[in-house]
Amino acid sequence: MKTLNICGLGLIGLGILLWMGLLPINIQGAVVQFIKPPQMVSWNFPGTSTSPTIIPPGDFTPEVLVEIDLDTKVDTWASVCTIDGNEWWAQWNQNEPEKVYAGNLVTRAGQKHHITFSIVFRRISDGSATTLTADGYIQGGSASGTWYLNSYNLNNLGDYEVLQIPYSGAVTLKFVASNGGEYVESAYFKIWKHVLDRDVTQYESYPPDWTVVLTEVTADSVWSSSWTPPSPGTYVMYGYITMSGKDYRQLSVMPTLGGGGWFGVNQIVGLVSVAMGIVIATKK
Repeated sequence: MKTLNICGLGLIGLGILLWMGLLPINIQGAVVQFIKPPQMVSWNFPGTSTSPTIIPPGDFTPEVLVEIDLDTKVDTWASVCTIDGNEWWAQWNQNEPEKVYAGNLVTRAGQKHHITFSIVFRRISDGSATTLTADGYIQGGSASGTWYLNSYNLNNLGDYEVLQIPYSGAVTLKFVASNGGEYVESAYFKIWKHVLDRDVTQYESYPPDWTVVLTEVTADSVWSSSWTPPSPGTYVMYGYITMSGKDYRQLSVMPTLGGGGWFGVNQIVGLVSVAMGIVIATKK
């Protein structure tokens, strides 16, 4: 008796599934399509009434990612997006069939919106329809604050402006929220050792040399951690906050940590104090 190979077993299994109707197919002319029910994969307003998805104030486009087969289309005339009781037209493009969206909603900080997106999926072959609904809440929330390297206020610098700081080993990186701290889920720095021939505005396209996640030391207010640069030199630092699982960059600076090891401002002031003390102590 010959041993059945893997291909043969696969064909037998496929035949059984087709015979039992567990894998229906739709034949249109010479085209054979496997039919599967449409489904909603995700949407960008998954929050609840008590825990809405926080978004930056401004324009927001409700979007639903879907999975459909070749025998299915989105009936935009029957589909509707309802925002706070007002109906918006659903939009869908056959060239981008995995996304259904509505028009731009303009929201302000503190505003909460209830979004319901009912999408009608229609079979091309027989006109039958399936309706699926996504429901959620968003709220406009902004957060801002001050970023620090040791005692240096990094917000006072323009984008990519160079800051000269004495090199002193470990430094303290900190973010202090001035408003919207309750919306901040995390704060962190991405840091690169500056490469001379690299465009300083394009560092996000490169993996960071260091990622320093700040610890929330005061609830909804202060995030801080230490970081030890390996050597003096120029570094590129981007500061980010995370709201509703999305990262927003708020800072882009280039601190240059000067040479001299631990010989920084404190050491200079200390030496001056010692010298003055010696002069006073030995004065007759």
